[in-house]
Amino acid sequence: MAKTQDVPLNDSRLLGNCGRLKCCLLYEFSHYEELRARLPRVGQACQADCGGGGCMQGRVRSLKVLKEAVVVGFHDGTEAEVPLAELTWEGRPHVRPLP
Repeated sequence: MAKTQDVPLNDSRLLGNCGRLKCCLLYEFSHYEELRARLPRVGQACQADCGGGGCMQGRVRSLKVLKEAVVVGFHDGTEAEVPLAELTWEGRPHVRPLP
């Protein structure tokens, strides 16, 4: 669960004040998986809406699961954090973030 939630796998980050494995990892796991399923895979080609009807082509570099966003690397060498609402991939239309 810690790997899926991108939590570093060292003892100090995985143990709570009680000295046991953090119960919040289990509590948050299903929500985290649900959010992650809505995002594209790392390395996947995508388009970011630039406003004014324009789009930029790029590839997903990393995921910001809890923010429902991805970091996109563009062909000109730049990167930007793009919210899910402004992203399309594999011909999918925009997806609304969860309420």
